[in-house]
Amino acid sequence: MASLLCTVLIVVLAGTAVFQAVTYLLWLYEKRRGGAFSATDDPLRLWTAGLSEWFAFLVVVLGWPMGVFGKPKPRPGGDLRPVVLIHGWSLNRASMAMLAARLRKDGRDVYAINYPSMLSDTDAKSEAVAKTLLEIAAAYGGRHVDVVAHSLGGVVTRAAARFHGADQVLGNVVTLGSPHCGTALAILVRSFGLVQLRPESRFLSRLLEAEEENDPAKEPFSLTSIASSFDAVVFPHDLSFPPGAFCVTLEGYGHHGLLFAQRVYQLVKENLDAPEAAERHKPEGEQSASVD
Repeated sequence: MASLLCTVLIVVLAGTAVFQAVTYLLWLYEKRRGGAFSATDDPLRLWTAGLSEWFAFLVVVLGWPMGVFGKPKPRPGGDLRPVVLIHGWSLNRASMAMLAARLRKDGRDVYAINYPSMLSDTDAKSEAVAKTLLEIAAAYGGRHVDVVAHSLGGVVTRAAARFHGADQVLGNVVTLGSPHCGTALAILVRSFGLVQLRPESRFLSRLLEAEEENDPAKEPFSLTSIASSFDAVVFPHDLSFPPGAFCVTLEGYGHHGLLFAQRVYQLVKENLDAPEAAERHKPEGEQSASVD
């Protein structure tokens, strides 16, 4: 048994290290090709950020078995809007455990969900997410729900809102390292639904066209996209920014490191605590106010 565990650990260490090396070599090539990399960039800073990202990725992979089973049941409690956490491609709700713990500590009801992220049909994935969002909102008496989504989860959330009616129950949505306009990395893969994450893919084009038909200033929910220029999974990093979103660019955080950084959590909390879009769009005389 011990030898089996050692073998698994070695495979995981080697696999994550190879993935890290390959993705960052591609990221570096893209930056050089686009003229965004300078010889004056601090090599120590790059190595430090790269090691930090590898550790974060390792934690996510090793924690994966903990998120396979179970489905969170809505248990309405606090006065604040509940928060639904939506994981990225090939991961599960265990990857969102740190965010869940921090949000619960700050008084939020939190639901980290699973969905079939590796299906080839992104519509099916977004429909599953929409169903869960609607169920949680219904359990809270129709109250809006906030969302924090990582990677593919951000795209799926937008599709759930646009094509499956989830927009009517969404409050504030924050995405972390999401390929809203695709990623160059998806060009190398033709399976597991990643082909739909290629820049200007048919699916992403259809989603963007559907959103452009509506006035972003009057969307029933607000969208904040947080991305890092050091993300070697979603690059170039400006592909993380969809039209109409409030966009934040960070430096020094990898794709999975966004899930753990305290600075990122502070930004997440600030945007979740902001007034809802529906509240901001009310006429001035209809604005609600708190009473001391």
